[in-house]
Amino acid sequence: MHDESLKKINGCLARPSLVEKAYAKACTLRDSSKPEENSGGWLAVGGGGHVEEALVDLTGGTAGRFYTRDVSADRLFLYIYTLQSDTLFVCHVNDAKCARTGVNLNPCACHVINRAATYNGQCFVQVFSADVTGVHDGGLSDAVPFEVMHAYPEKSWDGFFWLAIEDFHAYFDTIIKCRLTSSPDVSIEGMPQRLPQGPQLPYMEMLFANPGLISAQYPPEVTVSTRGPCEVIIATQQMDSRITQVGQRKPYVPIILKVYESLGTGNVYSANMVCRSNWIPTRDAMVAFQTASAGGFKVVVEMPEDTECDRLVIRCYSTMPADFMVTPAMSKHLLALPQGPPKGSRFSLVGTLDHTRILRDDMPEPMSDDLDTIRARHRGSSSGCEMM
Repeated sequence: MHDESLKKINGCLARPSLVEKAYAKACTLRDSSKPEENSGGWLAVGGGGHVEEALVDLTGGTAGRFYTRDVSADRLFLYIYTLQSDTLFVCHVNDAKCARTGVNLNPCACHVINRAATYNGQCFVQVFSADVTGVHDGGLSDAVPFEVMHAYPEKSWDGFFWLAIEDFHAYFDTIIKCRLTSSPDVSIEGMPQRLPQGPQLPYMEMLFANPGLISAQYPPEVTVSTRGPCEVIIATQQMDSRITQVGQRKPYVPIILKVYESLGTGNVYSANMVCRSNWIPTRDAMVAFQTASAGGFKVVVEMPEDTECDRLVIRCYSTMPADFMVTPAMSKHLLALPQGPPKGSRFSLVGTLDHTRILRDDMPEPMSDDLDTIRARHRGSSSGCEMM
């Protein structure tokens, strides 16, 4: 019995190492005839990256980030509750506010939303913490009813804790979400079902790739035609700079996606934008919207002036049959005020922006701190940070 237990433990410890090795190989270019041109590998992966990239690479989904300060607590809960069965949510602690208010949440540990639930008209989220020193809930679980904590199988000694959505909204700031567009039903017991259950994939997929240089003067654009009520997700993916990395890693070009609804007359689109993506220097950008009926939409890809992107993949997903066409943007489109209600609406908090917190909305946003940056900042402090 003791030997069997050791085998299971060793197997569990080996799996992350195998995943890491496979991930390093996927980020490697090797040519035996030209070894001096080898790039990527262990050092490139060890140099860190963005959470969105890892989530997309490991799940095949579409990922982006948003900030709790840009959305109200009740809207945030509705979003998490609705999408929890087919979306992963990684969240970063609001380091400054926790330090200011004395709430003991470890900013260096990875936190993931496991589920969301309601009880007696109140809203709660369950978070998993990968803190090696144990769960630090900052005393926020004290405000959660006993019935909520004991209604589900996850326990605190396994790394889980509950908190009210108002506390989550206050003490976490960055949320990286990944929509599992390439996975069958992965919901856990007790979650509300949104998409069909079973082994079939929830989204239809179409991929487009450009093997050359994409310039800011003639970027691609996606024409979308839906045939009825439908969810649509469009994501762009630049070539991973870790693959070609030798020494300093090449930064990504900030790409923003904007979605406009066709007014049905030629090249005229609604002046009311349906939604937009983030505009930050990451490999991936994505938008998600839903349609109430059949309609046409234009997804515009924009980059800063005088920039070029080396190769680009555009991934298109829909829950119902839809037509996608990618062409270079050769001319400007006309915008007009619509005469009726819109057919499309935003279906992601990615790209939500409070204009009062930025100086200019016609320029890319700076990146928020990732865990590597936070850990480096705390490494020299007296409190320090324990990490995995």
